[in-house]
Amino acid sequence: MEAQLRKAHSEREERLYLAMQACSCGGDYSYQREVRFLQKDGTPVSCFLAECAVCHSCREFQFDISSFGDVDSGKEKEGVLNSSSEPSELLDVTMWGIYVLYYMERWEEADKMEEKVHQKRALQSICEGVQEALKFYPENEEYPPPSALFTPSSHQRFMAMKPWFRRSNFLKILSHAERALQSL
Repeated sequence: MEAQLRKAHSEREERLYLAMQACSCGGDYSYQREVRFLQKDGTPVSCFLAECAVCHSCREFQFDISSFGDVDSGKEKEGVLNSSSEPSELLDVTMWGIYVLYYMERWEEADKMEEKVHQKRALQSICEGVQEALKFYPENEEYPPPSALFTPSSHQRFMAMKPWFRRSNFLKILSHAERALQSL
């Protein structure tokens, strides 16, 4: 079980976080089941049980879902990743950078094959990822603060790719993706 109950802004954010987790053996997790609407000290919680595809060990992930909207009726903000101005508590700035890189590659592939629907989806994801990454940056700062790096591996990734994480780089990527979206 997670040592700390972290806030998720949406089911999409939960699933993205889970997709980026690896078992201690290095294997990827697959989701066995999800239980929603548990209460933990008065806070609505979602619980995912995941099994490692390699060693088959199970791990439970729990998230505070109090920011989902109307959790009692099961209605959350459909398709929204994070409608708040708060940075993610699940994905740090380097994870958002990886998300952006992944969708930049998907966009290039779709662009080569002239697949407009896939181009649009990839460009929207790029914009979304950059906007999420930028929530970690203090106003007028070129780099995120150390608190935006949640793990030692994130710190290592940041140091290895430091120019990638410049605010100005993310703003250029965002501007380019928004222009490309408008031209579709």
